[in-house]
Amino acid sequence: MGQAYKFIPFILSAALLVSCGKSGTEDPFGGSGSGSGSGSGMSEQREALIKIYNAAEGDGWYMNTNWCTDVPVGQWFGVTADENGNVTKLTLNKNNMTGVLPDVFDKLPKLVSLNVSDNNLSGKIPSSLAFMPEASFAANFTNNEFETTTIKVPNDRIERVGTAFRVYPQSKGNEGFRFFADSEVDGTGEIHPHLSAVQYQTHTEGAGVDLIIVGEGYDAEECTVGGSADYWYKVAAEAFFDIEPYTKLRKYFDVWFIYVHSEDKGVTLYTNDVEDKRNTPFRYTSKDGCSITTSLCGRAVMDAMGRPMKDSTTVQVCVNSTHNALSGGKELRAGSLTWNGYTVRGCGYGICQQRPTAFRGLVKHETGGHAFGGLNDEYTGSRTADDIPTYQAAITRSPNIDTQPNPGLVKWARFISDQRYAGEDIGVYPGGLQFTVTSGVYRPSKTSMMYASGERSNFYNAPGRWNIYHRVMRKAFPPDCATPYVRDYETFVKFDLNLE
Repeated sequence: MGQAYKFIPFILSAALLVSCGKSGTEDPFGGSGSGSGSGSGMSEQREALIKIYNAAEGDGWYMNTNWCTDVPVGQWFGVTADENGNVTKLTLNKNNMTGVLPDVFDKLPKLVSLNVSDNNLSGKIPSSLAFMPEASFAANFTNNEFETTTIKVPNDRIERVGTAFRVYPQSKGNEGFRFFADSEVDGTGEIHPHLSAVQYQTHTEGAGVDLIIVGEGYDAEECTVGGSADYWYKVAAEAFFDIEPYTKLRKYFDVWFIYVHSEDKGVTLYTNDVEDKRNTPFRYTSKDGCSITTSLCGRAVMDAMGRPMKDSTTVQVCVNSTHNALSGGKELRAGSLTWNGYTVRGCGYGICQQRPTAFRGLVKHETGGHAFGGLNDEYTGSRTADDIPTYQAAITRSPNIDTQPNPGLVKWARFISDQRYAGEDIGVYPGGLQFTVTSGVYRPSKTSMMYASGERSNFYNAPGRWNIYHRVMRKAFPPDCATPYVRDYETFVKFDLNLE
């Protein structure tokens, strides 16, 4: 008995490594239930797992305990099942998976988490994963060898897919990989012509303030009417106005959509350049950061509109990438842009990648805050007092950054002493413009839309709102109009606090 007892575990261990068989797709155990569940649904889930095992070279996995045995699937390595036996998680990262994932995930309707990162998987990301019914579904495909994948989905799923899929980076040497969650409308109808303009909104008061929204890295198919470019342009426009004071000031704006066809989808990432192959006037000069040649961008906008941009026009660039490091915003106060003999000065550019979890906030921060509002970052960083001379010009012109710690003398002193703003807690807080809290640089509030992304709040503080209001009104009612704008603090307060 003693020897038999010792021999049984050896037999079981060997059984755990039995191959599922490369040629068969049927469940070798006749569809027996997993966990407490049973029936055809459970059989389909077991069959889907077996197909994954076979396609991803399961015999060579570092861990494959219980796979393809008749024990409940919740006891297979890396598989989590609920009390009914439904597969809810697949955690197979760093497990020497190779091959191409089969498109069987529609057979796992309760799946909420898939992690196959740090393997050697290739081919395309399965399209069925874009239609997982669980709203909380998330997948990690990083550090593999996947091919560039485009999955087309209904417009109401575009952001959900982009949020759920973590895909960058892929393995070293695979910098050419791109992932696109595109509209199913793409390629099905009329296409906005290359270098064409559509007016999305017309001002109803004032002289009209231009907000230009243009795409970077969209091919012709993605510029189909109602397709991917239109989807993100509209999201950008609505996000820009979904925060005060822009909400109340929206009536002064003209919003234009500019369509530029790129020969290649996507933008430069890592060491993979695409700009010299694209039929577009935009250029990304950094590898995992973000920049554009603003003169080429501006000229393309004016070519599309058939007229020069107004001075201090703001351009929102929607970047066709789900990579999370492509954003920036800058107000170009110096320099000039020429077009057909005209000179345009002082345009601002906000650059935002279409990463759904961040896109709306980036539009507000980069385009509404930096590019249009002329506001500086209010979060801290590594800059010290020794760096102040380098950034003195930026500090001097910034309405929301100061080196003056005295509440009575700081740039926003009026708001500190005005009891009507007591509830906003305006003060003098250390840090800002990426300076440390001990550097001698200060900001008006603990948090705001100009604060760090992880702790950003959906509002511009009062000094920021005042500067935005001033800029809009100055453009809407210029000095040569019948009723030119006159900057007045009390007029702003009545507008801001709805006292009019």
